[in-house]
Amino acid sequence: MDRRWQDEYAGGRQQGHLWVEWVDSIGSTNQTLMQREVLVPEGDTAPDAAGNPRGPVAVWLMAGEQTQGRGRRGKVWCSQPGQAMTASFGCELAAGQLMSPGLVPLVAGIVIAEFLGTLGASVKIKWPNDLCLLQDDPARPLVKVGGILCEMRSRSTGSRLVIGCGLNLFGLPGGLDADQPVGAVFGHGLTGAGAGSDDALLARVMLGVGQALLAGVEQLVTGGFEPFMSRWQQLDVLAGRPVRVHRADGSRDAVALGIDAAGGLQVRYEDGAGAESLATLTAEQVSIRPRG
Repeated sequence: MDRRWQDEYAGGRQQGHLWVEWVDSIGSTNQTLMQREVLVPEGDTAPDAAGNPRGPVAVWLMAGEQTQGRGRRGKVWCSQPGQAMTASFGCELAAGQLMSPGLVPLVAGIVIAEFLGTLGASVKIKWPNDLCLLQDDPARPLVKVGGILCEMRSRSTGSRLVIGCGLNLFGLPGGLDADQPVGAVFGHGLTGAGAGSDDALLARVMLGVGQALLAGVEQLVTGGFEPFMSRWQQLDVLAGRPVRVHRADGSRDAVALGIDAAGGLQVRYEDGAGAESLATLTAEQVSIRPRG
């Protein structure tokens, strides 16, 4: 593999308002950023005369290999070098700057899917934090190709937001305990003369997703979620689809109806009647699987 672009970011490098770092191997990019005392290098955050940031305001930590990657509900997986994008975005927020943290994974999914669309990948979003491809199989209509894990650490002066993203680009991770069909955004990696093309695409994805997340978080903080609603509707793979709602106390069949302004999933249960069969779900309560 041509390592020139990775080496450029091995010690950290400013890319616009993003501080971009590369490491060959790491346990968890999310955990590393959560535990880091200072996210952005000292001396790079002073604003200019107009009050605008002169240097980086956020960090994008990329890893060639992640050995203790985490997902929702404690799932653990290991990425394969050169086959996946494993990285985390981190920024500091002032107190009260982000009133609805539950909207962050939705915004992250939107901007990542839109960016992958510019590379020819028709990626959709399965509420709340899965990136998927549609497949022509009524029994298994969706294939998961990536996931998003958002975490916040609150303090009296504000909070630290970390958005982790794992994307299967050319192959599947090792040790994955999958409870749904999984696949890769661009299929299996190329070999021989085409291997360089894989590396160039990996670089475009790695560096582009970080910038997309920075723009998405900035827009959410300044303008709220309303500007994202129509974008979500274009990418929502569950709306109108039969689903199975899994809760701690059992499972129920429903039809997904889209999300509300707070990011909750609206469903109509098929075993109820009238208004009582309608419900709005939060990500902490349930997991959702499409039905054939």
